[in-house]
Amino acid sequence: MSDDITQPGVPFSLVCMYCDDGMHIDSYEQAIAEGWSDISYEPHVPMANYLGICPVCREEEEKPSKPADPE
Repeated sequence: MSDDITQPGVPFSLVCMYCDDGMHIDSYEQAIAEGWSDISYEPHVPMANYLGICPVCREEEEKPSKPADPE
């Protein structure tokens, strides 16, 4: 079974929910191969049909946060 979430008849256009990257991605398969995650169909987004998290933003999101400086 494929995890492809594309909608029939809807062109695949992708944008990162954090940085607006993704306009170079032509297909769901390409996005997965390049390390994109959390891709979802979002017809209400004006600049793309799908939202996801690009590899750079996902890496930033997964970094442990620094503890606050003690005073």
